[in-house]
Formats: sequence, C-alpha cells, structure tokens
Amino acid sequence: MDEQPQKTSGASVVEYKCPCCGAALSFAPGSQQMRCGACLNTFDLETVKDYNEALVTPKEDIHWSDYGDEDSQGWKSGEADEMQVFTCPSCGGEILTDANTAATFCPYCENPAVIPGRVSQQFRPDFVVPFQNEKSTAKDALKRLCKGKFLLPKGFADENRLEKISGMYVPFWLYSCDVDAQAVYKATQVSGWSDSEYNYTKTDYYMLWRAGQMSFDGVPVDGSKKMDDSYMESVEPFDYSKAVDFDTAYLSGYLADKYDVTAQQGQPRA
Repeated sequence: MDEQPQKTSGASVVEYKCPCCGAALSFAPGSQQMRCGACLNTFDLETVKDYNEALVTPKEDIHWSDYGDEDSQGWKSGEADEMQVFTCPSCGGEILTDANTAATFCPYCENPAVIPGRVSQQFRPDFVVPFQNEKSTAKDALKRLCKGKFLLPKGFADENRLEKISGMYVPFWLYSCDVDAQAVYKATQVSGWSDSEYNYTKTDYYMLWRAGQMSFDGVPVDGSKKMDDSYMESVEPFDYSKAVDFDTAYLSGYLADKYDVTAQQGQPRA
C-alpha cells in the first residue's frame, strides 16, 4: 500500500475569530493587538483567547478511505512522513504542511491558520518578539531597495508580487556562557636608523602572555534548517527588551516553523 500524508482532524488547526463579525483575526504589529480584516476592530489577546475558547466544540473526525490508481507512482520513501494535511476551520479546504510548520495560511480562503500542536510540549518557545512593523512598511522598504536597479527581473517589484509579502517567525536558541581564556603570542618590534654610511635595523622579540574572562548572554543561533544561517545572522541583533511570554495568538496571520535544530546541535555555532 502506498504511503499517504498523515490526515489530521480540523480541530488541530486554530483560527482566531472576531467577536464582532466572526471573520479571521491576525496579530497587528504596532498596536500589539489582534485585528479583524473585515470589520477593522481590534482586540487585546486575552479577550480574543477567552472568546475563542468559548467557541470550541467537539468536531467530527473524518475518516478517508483509500483508493487505487494503477498509473499512480505513489509517495517516495520518507516523503509522506514529512507532510501532514489539516482541515481549514473556515472553508473546509485542505492545508498541506511539512512536519515543522507551526503557522500558515489556507490556500483556498487565505485565512490564517495556527497549528498549536507543533509548538506544544518541548517545542513550545519561552518567549517571542512580536512583529513591530506593518506589512505596508515592509513593502515600502522593498520598493526603496529596488528603486534604480534596472537589471532586476521583470515583475520582481510588481504590486501583485509585493502583496505576497508575509512575515515569518523563525525559532532561535539563545546561549549564555562564561569564557576563561589564556593565550601566548610571539611579538616583534622593529626600529631603524641610519648614518652617513649605513642603514640599521633592530628587531626585538617578545613573548607575550595574556589572560582574561568574559561573559556572554543571549547569543542567538537559528533553530531552523530551512533558513540560511548567514541570512538570519544578517538581521541581528534582536531587541530582547520587546520579547514577551509566548502565545500562539502572536502567530496568527504569519508563517512560523518549530525548531528542527536541537540546542546541542546549535552550540558549536554559538
């Protein structure tokens, strides 16, 4: 029998609903509240969580029967293990994700979908730095970057392409350590002078010994294999003063991954 992506029930996906009109809510940078794209009302996180918890009711699990297709090549070994299918709470469409996706969008109704199970237990972050800038700010920044660059591919900065810009939360490990180091150096000092007949050069050799201690706190290392480490380090340093206790509501309206690089694997880079 061919392997199939794991099918999960719709209850595994959370969509934060507007208490006023029932539309999907997204986290709004700047105001640090949840915003409704339909009625434009904003709500604090606690109000939204209380309202949505009251809406939760048991849902029927859907069991899918297998079917055969002689022309189907089936899934390659290991492919199905990396994918899971969820049901969108709004439109009932299928949301196909890989094993690390924690927040995404429904490809049919485009409503934000959060998968709390992906960030539960050991995968749950301690803190999150919520987005501080609106999508319009990111679009304006990209336009300024592209301005005057005539060799860019056609359509790279078209408005319909810019509309696809989406913020993404990337998991990071933070490391702290105390360093006690000693080092020995071979040093030289060269001096020169001259008289009426000769030029003179004097070289002095020294053996230098240095020792010191230093403490490091909050050294970040990217915890996602999909993200290029050099790209992630190019946007450092991060403002830890804006970090808050993690809540899945902050993921609504954005893309997010859970970590697939362990703390031990990230330590050499730190």
